[in-house]
Amino acid sequence: MEPMGRMTAVDQAIRDEVTRATDASIALSAGAGSGKTSVLTERLVNVLAAGVDPSRIAAITFTEKAAGELQRRVRDALEGRLVETGDPSIAAQLDRYHELTLSTIHSFCRGLLALEPLAARWAPGTEIIELESAGVARGLRRWRMETARTHPLLLGLIDLTGSDASLRRAAQQLVEYRDLAPRVGAEELDFEVSHAELTAARDAIEAAASACTAPDGDKLLANNADLRERLASWIELGAPEGTLAALVSDVKGGKAGGRKGDWPGESKEAFKQAVDAIQAWRERCFARAHRTLVGSLREHVVEAVREARAERAQASFSDLLFRAAALLKDDPAARARLANRFDAVLIDEVQDTDPIQAEIAALLAREPSMEGDWLEAAPRPGRLFAVGDPKQSVYRFRRADVAVWRDLEGLIAKGGAEPKALSQNFRSVPGVVAWTSHVFADMPDFAPQVAAREPAELDPVVVVETTAAEEFDHAIRHLSGLVESGARVVDRASGEARPMRWGDVMILLPRWSNVSALVSALERARIEAVVEGGGTFFEGEEVRLAVSALRAMSEPADSEATVHALRGLFGFTWEDLAAHVAAGGSFRMTVPDQPPGPVRDALETLRDLRMSRVDSWVPPLDRLLEHTRAPAVWELRPDGRARLANLDKLRAMLRRLELESRSAT
Repeated sequence: MEPMGRMTAVDQAIRDEVTRATDASIALSAGAGSGKTSVLTERLVNVLAAGVDPSRIAAITFTEKAAGELQRRVRDALEGRLVETGDPSIAAQLDRYHELTLSTIHSFCRGLLALEPLAARWAPGTEIIELESAGVARGLRRWRMETARTHPLLLGLIDLTGSDASLRRAAQQLVEYRDLAPRVGAEELDFEVSHAELTAARDAIEAAASACTAPDGDKLLANNADLRERLASWIELGAPEGTLAALVSDVKGGKAGGRKGDWPGESKEAFKQAVDAIQAWRERCFARAHRTLVGSLREHVVEAVREARAERAQASFSDLLFRAAALLKDDPAARARLANRFDAVLIDEVQDTDPIQAEIAALLAREPSMEGDWLEAAPRPGRLFAVGDPKQSVYRFRRADVAVWRDLEGLIAKGGAEPKALSQNFRSVPGVVAWTSHVFADMPDFAPQVAAREPAELDPVVVVETTAAEEFDHAIRHLSGLVESGARVVDRASGEARPMRWGDVMILLPRWSNVSALVSALERARIEAVVEGGGTFFEGEEVRLAVSALRAMSEPADSEATVHALRGLFGFTWEDLAAHVAAGGSFRMTVPDQPPGPVRDALETLRDLRMSRVDSWVPPLDRLLEHTRAPAVWELRPDGRARLANLDKLRAMLRRLELESRSAT
């Protein structure tokens, strides 16, 4: 196999081994640009060519898009092999190709649950919901009632220092990560104990203060007078009322002032430390309250969510993983039946896999009779193929952890197969590969790559010395010099060298706070650009007006959006709109008998466009823009082409959202 139809790779022996040794389980580390998808495709094709029933193969990808791409590639490769060999067994595999499982982990788990509905307690037709919030409100109500009975003071503390929104977020996090033990302190909050600690802290402050030889004029004492007075009142009030008052108070001490000569020895420092101890006491108390809060929230909310979803026959995406893993762990008979359905499980992008996903794959791939943790038994030969790049593990916020990749490598190695790695890079020019290897050379476990491409005519890495105030101007000046000099780049479509164009340039920013400065620099240089990413796309005048028009047409009661569209697209002044209202008019386009005039005509245009919608808002929006001729005006601006490109992007986003909405129903 020659990846991507190119020259023989420097690591070709490894590529051949991992694609042809279909009777061995393998963990393959494949860096960016290494042809990982080609390797996965070839492995799948060889598994099918070996006669494995397509219905007994599962290939798991990170996204639906990746699953579709892999499905296309494998089919094309099978058809190519059929043309080459004329092998009737390949033709038979193509006839049954639709039985092959190529899906995301969530779709795969849904299929597992559907295969074992009784064992998994999985209702046919269960609705998959995206949010984890179903049942959370019920759980919070239960929590509040129980906490009011068992920990009324804790509930008072939470109500005084927290918010309903923060409680909901905490509850949803506990539901989403319900398989993990919360990270909490070791102690519960006890108001009597805490009050004794507060008394001791106050006594330490007073003892240190008594050492000051000029207390009446000392600024350090003056800066802490309010704190000392409050402490005295809190101590006198006693527990639990005084303790609670001290915890919710925002009074803090200060450490400024105090003449050294008025504080003998280390007494001044002792006073400051005693003042700091009050804040440390608060933090300890809140840590104790956090332990109690998290424990009680978890107890009530997680169960309420489970009940609510069972009643409504609903499940979230994380439910699919949890329930599939529980089925495989807790029901040996179901695990054996499911494990015996698959002769090969292939996982792509393993670096983005969380522990539950890895556990599911490992339990399916190992001997069904094996018990214990998923890391204890190696997969059966040829049953598990895992490929990924630990250097690209960036989805920790989705529970992915590079340690999972290391665990899978170690698990497969237990079966006698050492981890494999690809070193060839087909994507980047040698200069980029060399620069990357230099920058990351000291990173643990970093393996340098070897470039397959020919060197580029341009230096791939250029350092421009500048200042923060001039960096954009200097960078644009450098790029302008390349464009004007006819610097040559390789055309992606033809593969041939050609002069560089501005359309070949992408500028990446580390933070979006700088985007306005970059746009200004590009405008000064009269360079048209499309700004994408962050929140700036929806801040553009043309996008905001188009969105307002869409809002006005879809919801006639949205007068704010209607007025924005009337002013920005139809060109009405505030005086025009005020005159319309003064004459008895409304900005709701569906209201009949509006006073005559241009505003009424514009509202009728919006109403007619609203009524003309069939299955997409894009055609009405296009007709509105054509009617108002706003794009013609924007095109005359220095950034006109960028504005029109933003409108094209908005249309594409709208079509995609409409398509996804129809697909979901």
